[in-house]
Amino acid sequence: PTGTISVVADASSGIEPLFSLGYQKNTVEGKVLQVMNPVFIEELKKRNIYSEQLLDKVIKNGGKIAEIREIPEEVKEIFRTALEISPEWHVRIQAAFQKYTDNAVSKTINFPKEATVDEVRKAYLLAYSLGTKGVTIYRSGSREKEVIQQVKSKKLIVPVKKPTPEAARGVRLRKPCDAGRVYTSVFFEEGNGPVEVFVNLGKSGGYMAGSAEVTGRLASLSLKYGATLEEVAEELVGISCGQRIGFGNGTVLSMFDAVGKSLLEISRGEQLDLFQEEKQKLVVPKVNGKQQNLINETRIKQTDLESKFSACPDCGSPLYAEEGCYKCSNNFCVGALDEAQAVLGGLGLEEIQGDLYQIMALKFNKKRILDLESKIKILEGELEPVDKFIIFQKTEAVYLNWVRTIIRRAERKVMVWKNNKDILVYLNRLSDFIYLKARKAEEK
Repeated sequence: PTGTISVVADASSGIEPLFSLGYQKNTVEGKVLQVMNPVFIEELKKRNIYSEQLLDKVIKNGGKIAEIREIPEEVKEIFRTALEISPEWHVRIQAAFQKYTDNAVSKTINFPKEATVDEVRKAYLLAYSLGTKGVTIYRSGSREKEVIQQVKSKKLIVPVKKPTPEAARGVRLRKPCDAGRVYTSVFFEEGNGPVEVFVNLGKSGGYMAGSAEVTGRLASLSLKYGATLEEVAEELVGISCGQRIGFGNGTVLSMFDAVGKSLLEISRGEQLDLFQEEKQKLVVPKVNGKQQNLINETRIKQTDLESKFSACPDCGSPLYAEEGCYKCSNNFCVGALDEAQAVLGGLGLEEIQGDLYQIMALKFNKKRILDLESKIKILEGELEPVDKFIIFQKTEAVYLNWVRTIIRRAERKVMVWKNNKDILVYLNRLSDFIYLKARKAEEK
């Protein structure tokens, strides 16, 4: 028997060496069993060195005894664990049994977590050359949850944050998504591996561009605290939102999915040593004091300009240059107000039109709220109370009611503006005023 069956039967797991003298067994039901090798315990008792304290040392040492002084050397030679035996001898033992077995032999070739692609390749080629009918390799820690795990010490390990390099080389991948093209860049530090991720979303702006930046920042933070590219990618791949792009293996579910798949591809390229030049240290040329002052001044000017011309001061959407001015790319920012004033043109409400123009120019006078309130009171005094919905039929009333709905839409859009309190109050009262004007027109 092998694997779980050997544990249940309390029997040897075939030609497999001991995975660990003390380990955790994760069952299908989600339970965790603490297991100590009974043959090892029996040997300790024979030699009169058995104690609970010694077993505790073995457990805290990951189930290995090579570094425990109280245990004799001949015992250490016998009770070597799977990860203390080189992959080559795992393969050779399998081949020795395969020589006299018609069926394939069940055997796992255990690799440490740090195993390279080249080491795995050599194991496969050796297994082939020795005539085995099949071979299984397992790299320790390659799964989030393993069937058998070494008992881990409860000692708290505080991760050390990797420093951010002043300059670094990197790799960039581009993938499409429903929000545009996603550019994922990974930068390396010599000896530290990947340390920074930058995510850009083409020419998009607004909250999606912010989401891209946040994704890059959090990925970078994870890498600096010891996470691998694969671990970061696993958290992103499969996130689905918006419209799918592509077919089959090339399907992209979202911007986040595109970033995760890009990180996974870069990680595989790194394992295959495709980015050796990008991982080398980049030396920044030294500058004198005068040059540094000039660079600092340029950066300050650039930051100042970007703050003025990169985002709309009212809704935060990207600006674009047109007719000598920077305009907001969000049509709903002032579009609803512009639409409302256009319809008002033929209804004899030129004063209201002027108010809407002032709001769009951010020059609104809050005294107009009081003027509007007085007009509402006059209209309310001229109209009878209503206890049912009104379906407007007359042309002027229909147009006025149409304007009211546009004003309501504008009110919702203006809620994202800065310093919008007086404008919101005015638009709220204006929709009431227009509604009363529509009722008045319907009664004519």
